[in-house]
Amino acid sequence: MEFREKMENAIGFFERSSNEVEYSNPSRFCLPFYRSFYTVTFKKEGAEDEIQRYLTDAKDATKGSKNKETLIRAVENLANALTEAHKIQKTNLDTIQHHLNTYRKYCDYAAGLISDVSDDAPGAAQVLQRGGFR
Repeated sequence: MEFREKMENAIGFFERSSNEVEYSNPSRFCLPFYRSFYTVTFKKEGAEDEIQRYLTDAKDATKGSKNKETLIRAVENLANALTEAHKIQKTNLDTIQHHLNTYRKYCDYAAGLISDVSDDAPGAAQVLQRGGFR
């Protein structure tokens, strides 16, 4: 099964789970978090508003968890890299190199954030590493 299909299955699971349990439901965070990551990874230009909506919902569900806040910052950095990538149009080589350096900085920072939470949230860290940095 491909990574994209696994992500879609996970999102479907979190959707069902979020409708079933009303108290202390991890899906309240996981559903918008994984939706935001899926959108960053697989959607095309114009998805920035959708990503921000999912990230806002995930932030609302962090309940003060430093690991969840760090995971959100990682996806925000990947989303920033995506936004910057969409800004590139036909330009000269120097401009493209500048943009690529900017994207690399966002991705490097996101990789560091993922590494910071890999011990406490290994499953989420592995998903982000596999989907965002292959």
